[in-house]
Amino acid sequence: MSKFAGGLFGGGSSQMAELRAQQAEQARLIAGALRDGSRLALLQLRDSDADETAGRLELLSHPDLAPGILEALAATLDAEQDY
Repeated sequence: MSKFAGGLFGGGSSQMAELRAQQAEQARLIAGALRDGSRLALLQLRDSDADETAGRLELLSHPDLAPGILEALAATLDAEQDY
């Protein structure tokens, strides 16, 4: 598991924050909702350009990842169509 995930999902510490400051990662949030109520959020991490980890990707998910975004996406599916 990424060092980032520990701070994101709890269990973080000042030591974790210090590690995060030293290890920059690019991140993408991917979120989706279906009309049947299914929802999923993924966090794609890419390590910095450090030689030993260049190009490495990590994909994380968690039930509490981006609940507001998932709720907003689901709400667009419940809205009446205006076409």
